[in-house]
Amino acid sequence: MNNPVQEWNSILLNSRYKITSILKEGGMSQTYIAGDTLRPGNPKCVVKKLHPHSQDTEVLDILHRLFVEEANALEKLGSHDQIPRLLAYFSQDKEFYLIQEYIEGHPLSDELASQKVWSEKAVIALLSEILEVLEFVHQQGVIHRDIKPENLIRRHVDGKLVLIDFGAVKRIQLPQENATKQQNITISIGTPGYMPIEQIGGRPVLSSDLYAVGMVGIQALTGQYPQNLPQNSLGEVLWQPQTPVSKGLMEFLQYITHSYHKNRYQTATEALQVLREYAARTNATIKAVPKSLTAPLNPSSSRFQFMKWSNLTGAGAAVALSVFSIGFWMYAQSSNKHTWGDDNTLTVGVLATQYNPTEGYEALVDHIETQLENEVEAPVEITLDVVPFDEPGAFAKAKEQLKTQNWDIAFTTAPLISASAVKNGYDFTARMFPQAPQFESALFVRADSPIKTLDDINSSHTLALREVSSAAGFYMPVYDLYGKSLSADLDNPSFDLIIRKVATGEIDIGAAPYQVLEHLNSKQSGFRIIHQGRAIPLSGLYISPQLSTKTKTLLEEALLDASDELQQGAHYSKGVEIDYTQFLGIVKRVDEILGCANWQENPVQFFCEIPPQGQEPSAETISVKGKVNGYSLRKDDSVHLKLQTENQGIYQIILPAEILDKDPSLSSLPDLAYKMVEITDVIPESRNGTQTLSITQIGQIRMKQ
Repeated sequence: MNNPVQEWNSILLNSRYKITSILKEGGMSQTYIAGDTLRPGNPKCVVKKLHPHSQDTEVLDILHRLFVEEANALEKLGSHDQIPRLLAYFSQDKEFYLIQEYIEGHPLSDELASQKVWSEKAVIALLSEILEVLEFVHQQGVIHRDIKPENLIRRHVDGKLVLIDFGAVKRIQLPQENATKQQNITISIGTPGYMPIEQIGGRPVLSSDLYAVGMVGIQALTGQYPQNLPQNSLGEVLWQPQTPVSKGLMEFLQYITHSYHKNRYQTATEALQVLREYAARTNATIKAVPKSLTAPLNPSSSRFQFMKWSNLTGAGAAVALSVFSIGFWMYAQSSNKHTWGDDNTLTVGVLATQYNPTEGYEALVDHIETQLENEVEAPVEITLDVVPFDEPGAFAKAKEQLKTQNWDIAFTTAPLISASAVKNGYDFTARMFPQAPQFESALFVRADSPIKTLDDINSSHTLALREVSSAAGFYMPVYDLYGKSLSADLDNPSFDLIIRKVATGEIDIGAAPYQVLEHLNSKQSGFRIIHQGRAIPLSGLYISPQLSTKTKTLLEEALLDASDELQQGAHYSKGVEIDYTQFLGIVKRVDEILGCANWQENPVQFFCEIPPQGQEPSAETISVKGKVNGYSLRKDDSVHLKLQTENQGIYQIILPAEILDKDPSLSSLPDLAYKMVEITDVIPESRNGTQTLSITQIGQIRMKQ
């Protein structure tokens, strides 16, 4: 058998680089040591070669693009002292080459191979040094994806660690014979023991690298390879029994290697800061991450339990091409407890309208049940909880289900319900109505109405609105009518009813989606739009934060792997998460306006009156009942309610936003207006001559029916 080095000895790559020895060989890529014949002394350099097995033009084009991307990234990263510099890159005879600086040293794996247990001080120093380099890498928008002892070289000249091998191994599966020419490109990069769950699934994030750093630290502390350590049902390594360690360092390693990526430190900068603070203060406690997953999905086997690493290399007609492309996983950022009980039950919640009727979700539920049963090898029961959009109190019911997190999967349908899901910690999964254009609210009149613009509206006119939780039917129109005074016809259960009222002349002005009115006008010119409002964001599909990581992963896969027909029937598909920031700003402004308006007396005035003064407070705890007669939002996000008792007493109620958000017995803020409430066990105090009751815990304020 010929010696490959001898065969290469007579070849000068790019008329310059002469291979002298093999560093690593496997798959479709090889790494060599070569001499640079155009520099004095022929200094050593590293040659990384990709040899495509396929000469398919499309495959070669993909490889060339990825090859150039990695070269550009390495050029930028090489400016760091502890990352090898890129010296050159080129293609020759349909093969691709990267030439990098050669680091004289030994891999960190040599220092860990003896299974010697490192001291805490040495481990902290090791973690700090790796994180300092990784901080720079992440600042360039790059995820390394293969941090392990073998890729950390201890440089002999100064003893510093150098991070190497930024080649992201990709599998490009070529079609079988007589199949279509479309390539299926997947990612299978990383090393067992150092890869977190999301990276195994092909969705690495910045904190995936942090997980690997933590596993290197655990290996140094325990003297054991990560893959040899036991795991719990969450896939978290149970390393603590292996070695005594201080509470601070133990907590740091627990957070940085958490199975759920959102529960780790999110950046190398954050982790490094925590580690430095701990090192500086011997008795310091490592900073906690806000959320913690404690209860896993508990099937007898799951996708992550039976996944074999051999499956990641392809088989049969699939030809794996090892591409050392950096891949640019740019900040794709892409809990607590949920007992998916012994009976394996889940609830799918839907706010249903005429545009997304219940029937479209029944087939999807069957699909999800089948997918999960295949995973957990046990019967799964999914309940479909449908709230009809036009049912009175529909928004309040949907919000309550989100507050109590009774919906495991939430098809929110309306932007205000989507915003409520986000507020209650739900995880975005997909967009609803992905093909629908962005829509706006509008104010309209009959075609023969004398009202031409908003300026023509006065207190003698009547306005028909939807429920106070409707974006197009209430919030946006009220926002646009700021400063006006007119009679309001509230709580219309449907836009059809509003349209009929305007058509018959019962009401002067109506509020409805602009696109609905445009559609009507295309059929009959019976209406005139007098004002087109701001764009309203569409809604999303969300998964409950109460579910374990594995349950969330399985549900997301079941939803996104559903057929196009099923996804179209349930009106969703994969997409970018919606930004509700501007929309919620408008909502907050409307809430401030509505806090001063008396909706029980027409005409309604959109401006605030000075609140009346109250009585001297009692020195003891009191309980009162009364009607909410206005409210206002403060800069600290607290809500100040004006409460009028049956004997005409006036109280100011201070309600923290977190209690309003989390207390399922309370409705949305606008729904509280002019409702009877009961305040119990609160000590009154005098503030500027007004009796004030400060709510400090859930249960002190209850809405009466």
